[in-house]
Amino acid sequence: VSPAQATQLINREDALVVDVSPAADFSKAHILGSVSAPLSELDPEKHKQLSKAKERPIVLVCRAGQTAHEAAAKLKKAG
Repeated sequence: VSPAQATQLINREDALVVDVSPAADFSKAHILGSVSAPLSELDPEKHKQLSKAKERPIVLVCRAGQTAHEAAAKLKKAG
């Protein structure tokens, strides 16, 4: 989605913003209110905030887009 669409999802639909970048990158900079869930550790069943957000939109972010794409495929597969 575009930045404008992401903003609408966050503001109007209470989307959960999940940063799938490595923890070191997240600690350097991240979107305010986002949750850190590095792709290498992404387990939808064990991640409390993800498992609680099954009815909410989820906006995945990373530095370049490739990792977020991989995370989206992983989350879709997990339901």
